[in-house]
Amino acid sequence: VLFASIAEVDKSKNEAIIGIVLSIVSFGVTIYRLATQIDWPEDRQKMFGYFMIGLWLTASLVLTFSIFEVAGNGFFGCWACLAISIYLTREQFLNGEKRNM
Repeated sequence: VLFASIAEVDKSKNEAIIGIVLSIVSFGVTIYRLATQIDWPEDRQKMFGYFMIGLWLTASLVLTFSIFEVAGNGFFGCWACLAISIYLTREQFLNGEKRNM
């Protein structure tokens, strides 16, 4: 999504900048999460999941109805990131329920 947004800067500057910023924020937060290797508390992990869902839902809605209207790397990248965020957050909730049983 980052590189697809960079390629679209000439056509639609505002939406392309949104795509670039959201991609960098997502990448940075994910790298931080993986690099710390700390066992985060369950509520913090769920908040991370909600943050990622909100970020990619925003990106998908803004970008796929403006600069990524045609099916391509940016279009599929946005929706794939949203689907993966939802899946991982769902897994976090299911794992939490299994631990409580």
